[in-house]
Amino acid sequence: MKKNRFFKIAAATLFLCFSVANSASCVNLTKVFSLDGTWGLTGYSPDKSRHVTLEGTVPGQVHPDLQRAGLIPDPFWRDNADQCQWPEHWEWRYKKNFDLPVDFPTKRVKLQFDGLDTYAEIYLNGRLVGKTEDMFLPYEFDISNSWLRLSNNVLEVRFKPIESLVGEESREKPFSAAFGDNMRSYVRRMQCTFGWDWVHRFVTAGIWKSCRIVSYDDARIDHIFVYTKSIKEHQAELKLELGTTIFENSNIMSKFLITDPKGKVVWTRSERITSPVMKFDVTISDPLLWWPNGAGEQALYQITTVLTDTLGRELNRYTTETGIRTVSIEELPDADNQGKSFTLIVNGKKIFVKGGNWVPADPFPSRITGQKYNLLIAQARDAGMNMLRSWGGGIYEADAYWHACNRMGIMVSQDFLLACAEYPENDTKFKLLLKQEFEANIKRLRNNPSLVFWCGDNELGLNSKPDDNWSCKNLHQIMTAPLVANLDPSRVFRLTSPFGDDLKTNNSPRYGDSHISGFFNDEIREGDLHDYRKIISKYCSGRFMSENAAAGSPPKRSLLKFMDEQDLKGSEMYEYHTKDNPYTSGGLTLFRSLERCATLLYGDPENNNDRRISQLEYTQYDFVRLAMEGSRRLKFYTSGIQFWMYNDCWPASGWSLIDYWGNRKAAWFAMASGARPVIAASEMTEKLIKWWICNDLSSDANVNVEVKVQPLAGKAKWVKQIKINVPANSSMVAMELPLDEMKEKLGDNAVLVCEISYDKGFDRSYWTAGLPKDTKYPKTTLKISQKRESNKGEITIKSDKWARVITLSADADLDFEDNYFELLPGETRVINWKSRDCPFSGQISVTCWNQ
Repeated sequence: MKKNRFFKIAAATLFLCFSVANSASCVNLTKVFSLDGTWGLTGYSPDKSRHVTLEGTVPGQVHPDLQRAGLIPDPFWRDNADQCQWPEHWEWRYKKNFDLPVDFPTKRVKLQFDGLDTYAEIYLNGRLVGKTEDMFLPYEFDISNSWLRLSNNVLEVRFKPIESLVGEESREKPFSAAFGDNMRSYVRRMQCTFGWDWVHRFVTAGIWKSCRIVSYDDARIDHIFVYTKSIKEHQAELKLELGTTIFENSNIMSKFLITDPKGKVVWTRSERITSPVMKFDVTISDPLLWWPNGAGEQALYQITTVLTDTLGRELNRYTTETGIRTVSIEELPDADNQGKSFTLIVNGKKIFVKGGNWVPADPFPSRITGQKYNLLIAQARDAGMNMLRSWGGGIYEADAYWHACNRMGIMVSQDFLLACAEYPENDTKFKLLLKQEFEANIKRLRNNPSLVFWCGDNELGLNSKPDDNWSCKNLHQIMTAPLVANLDPSRVFRLTSPFGDDLKTNNSPRYGDSHISGFFNDEIREGDLHDYRKIISKYCSGRFMSENAAAGSPPKRSLLKFMDEQDLKGSEMYEYHTKDNPYTSGGLTLFRSLERCATLLYGDPENNNDRRISQLEYTQYDFVRLAMEGSRRLKFYTSGIQFWMYNDCWPASGWSLIDYWGNRKAAWFAMASGARPVIAASEMTEKLIKWWICNDLSSDANVNVEVKVQPLAGKAKWVKQIKINVPANSSMVAMELPLDEMKEKLGDNAVLVCEISYDKGFDRSYWTAGLPKDTKYPKTTLKISQKRESNKGEITIKSDKWARVITLSADADLDFEDNYFELLPGETRVINWKSRDCPFSGQISVTCWNQ
């Protein structure tokens, strides 16, 4: 008989809000017994002829446990991942023996799992409690009364291999799925780890989130939901919703307390519980607003709710954070009706989005720590970014991710987890499972002020027109959109990404959001690159580019964490870890395209492997900086650019701005310079070079502009200076120069430099007459001095001649405030640094391309 992939969940309900352990603080009559920690773990081969026994960690997944036990090698080192595929085909059983505290009540008890990956059967004391089938759903099972013993309890979670549940069906009814595995269309788990064009295949299993046993008394809090309805000059109107379950005793009181970021109580209320869901209007006087990074402070309010009985005993307590802010998307038709704007409006102010695409920070997400989330989000903030797109082939990230984004002002758009495939959307049970999953995660995430809008999926309609019927379009229109409108009424839901009102294509630069790239196109992959600046400019002119790709290598120190010195000289391990998109033209892999591009732009490294690596790094720097210039000077025709991608899922040499370990790649520094509040930006037309000043400040900027022809040695030989007032939140042309005249002045031994300064900052933009390699930089010698103090220090760098691509590196994870920059003749710069490992006493090297 054919196996059905959808299980009935006996004696279980999905708890669709914040879990007790992650988001609520329970005292008094709610008792929590954690099941996290060490479990027994046994694996059985497909024919049961072999088995392995080891310690398992909860939260955790099978592959990391196997690696700790020495049963698989490090899957990230070289091509070891190929040796780590067999666990996917085995059955895995987690087992835990436990005793309950002697005073633990067992009258009303729930067994809660925040996340199980994926197809599991749960047994308690030999009895089947229930089954699971969705990695992204929390599960709750009623184990009151006779299920538990005070001592010698045995809990077992048995994970079936995915192919045993959906393999047959996926072969009989295959759905198209990018990168070859149509089995993933049937499975509600992290899609990218079935193998993608930037991460290897890692299909694992495990209790990947926390689990516990909870005893409730007469009542429990199911959810608290709060959102901002409106903001006026001196007050904000909020809507507050309380969801409860009352088991016994109808006379239950709720008490609310809202405190501002300084801990001051700004609103209180007590109400008797009269229905499962109760709603309240809340007025906050003189509210402190939550703003995106760079636009203001990130004020966070805390909401505490307590349920009490008639004796005043505390039954359940729940605390969450939120921010007071409004968000909308402005889509206004152009005067010629040839397009529409796409601009985020936060608290009534237009925001130019400077961001990236977030993917899971590990193929085994159980091991992403709060510390790593904080590091990665802090790196985004410090680069001047203000938004991440939580991509649809990953996971609904942990609370720690959202708390970091809330604190650091990083807005987030959240895809529902469908990506680059067709799905069995007409299967009633599949639709029901998706509805449960979507509802659970809307409720879990909706209080976060950083969340600005929802999106149905990633690229399911990429090659379609708005009137076409692509996979899940109808499902989103009938199910997802009403679900979001009902559960999260203050946020926009977008059908898919990319998507807009262009009748010819969903992926239009003139409408909505688009996935376009100055690097990932045939003109770059196949052309001679003599017009590469124009090509980059062309592909960064969409209304809102939710994906704009640029590739580059991480630094050598990072490369040596997953390959050896010999590998660095070849291409095999680069290819293995970079992966490739098989749907592109040109006949070159991603790595070969990157290598070709680097050579055409910067010249043949001539067997100098360090120079080769540096050029592979700097290519991404060049593309990111030029894309930032091109998009920002079009403000607000273009209202945002999000690079593909911000972070890495495993050690790679491809798309990300920071590497797997959170270290800053060259592209991070390009992003940081291009995201400064005020920058200079070049534009080349047929007859002119135009210099723009782009101002993201909420106030006017009085800017000193100096454009000069700077020889590679000696003083500038042509200088033009002006002062200009650039209105708040705008861009404008500051200077226009004749193209042919400038080319003649530059030749191959000078660079056109636009240098700007204002009371709060500084920026430079560069332009050369030909390709970068055509400029002949003379040899120079760097003069370097250093100061250190435990985990921080400064480096002073001076060069008599132009120093091309100054690069700082160390034998530890240091964050330099700037890197991969140009040093003009006779110029001195002081670069500060800090170490994540205190103290740092290692070596710091400073090099440039022409020393």
